[in-house]
Amino acid sequence: MSCFCAVESGSHDTPVSQAKPLHKLRVLYVLGVPGVGGAQTHIGTVGQRLSRLGYRPAVVCNEESGLIARYSPWATVFPIPIAYGFSPGEDVAFFSRLLRLLRRERFDVVQLSAAKAGLYGRLAARLAGVPVIIYRAGGFPFHEFMKFPLRRTLILLEKILSRWATDMVISVSDEDRRAVVAAGVIPAHRITTIPNGVDVSRPLQDRTSSRQALGLAADAPVVGMVGRLSPQKAPADFLRLAARIVRTMPDVTFVVAGDGPLREGLELLAADLSLAGRVRFLGMRDDIPMILAALDVFVLTSLWEGAPFSVLEAMAAARPVVATAVNGVPEVIQHGQTGWLAAPGDVEQQAMHLEALLKDPITARKMGQAGRRRVEERFSLEDSVMRYSALYQSLYEDKKQHRPRTGASSIRAERNARETGQPEVG
Repeated sequence: MSCFCAVESGSHDTPVSQAKPLHKLRVLYVLGVPGVGGAQTHIGTVGQRLSRLGYRPAVVCNEESGLIARYSPWATVFPIPIAYGFSPGEDVAFFSRLLRLLRRERFDVVQLSAAKAGLYGRLAARLAGVPVIIYRAGGFPFHEFMKFPLRRTLILLEKILSRWATDMVISVSDEDRRAVVAAGVIPAHRITTIPNGVDVSRPLQDRTSSRQALGLAADAPVVGMVGRLSPQKAPADFLRLAARIVRTMPDVTFVVAGDGPLREGLELLAADLSLAGRVRFLGMRDDIPMILAALDVFVLTSLWEGAPFSVLEAMAAARPVVATAVNGVPEVIQHGQTGWLAAPGDVEQQAMHLEALLKDPITARKMGQAGRRRVEERFSLEDSVMRYSALYQSLYEDKKQHRPRTGASSIRAERNARETGQPEVG
């Protein structure tokens, strides 16, 4: 398992290489949440690059034309409806259709993203005898902001699933990995860290033309956030932050790119905070690089995160960031060098950092340039792709070499023995 050791350590300083011939594996990515977010971005970048290496990817996603169009040029897409949140009837239907798909198709690797896929997808993959089952946790679903009984239930489920129906859990941050291991939720040998990566090969977009396309003033300060308008992202804090800033800097414009269940309430809150004309809700967008190019500062107000793509993309666009110091965010942002960190919910501290950057554009520009260099050095898409490839190859080799089987591999071996009439090997 030599190609896996660098990944297993949780470190991402050492480049990963593929020494052995590449198994051209059939990899199924299962999305367990509708809309567009970090999981969808991950699949759209890593999955596409792996297809160029010879992998044969497929995607299970919600029946959204945008996602299907995004994935279908390089992957086989299986649209299966999935609801946001707990919905017993729709959840059972999702599980049943996924199980039938996994039994019909012989995938070598199944990778589940988001909490619902992590639950139903691992169960289905285990029952279907998929050789390699991976759960990618962009952020674990159990967190301090949920009610205690639900949190305990989700922790118990993860303890069971990570031991019984998972070959490897991928955390996008070392902090989350250490926390779940220390708490005894996931065994240390069943979890690794692979940081998110973004494409740094694309040229930076022009600030002036980006502002023209968005109808923004060429010389006024612009601050923005990108993300799903859900409780996790705390978008109301972004509006309260904006209200504090415009009291002393009335020429600042704030933009919100994204959509979600809180949007209507946020628009009402913006009116209550007298932000009419100062905040623009852009809705769901597929031109995020252009939006980031138009900003002076990017803001993240989330209550919990893994290691958000939005922050990495903002840094890749050479924009300074003011963000909450949650989970893996401090592993991405160097406080005082590539941006400023603040406590979640501390709008006053966030406003202080943001005002300092807006009033000192030279420092802001230096921070943005430092952020770009940091992404190039530590969070590139190319490095992320090679780490996923190394992990897939290593886990598949484990099963291929008939090492002692547990979980999904034993079911596949038993089923093959029944079908061929040959005794099980290993």
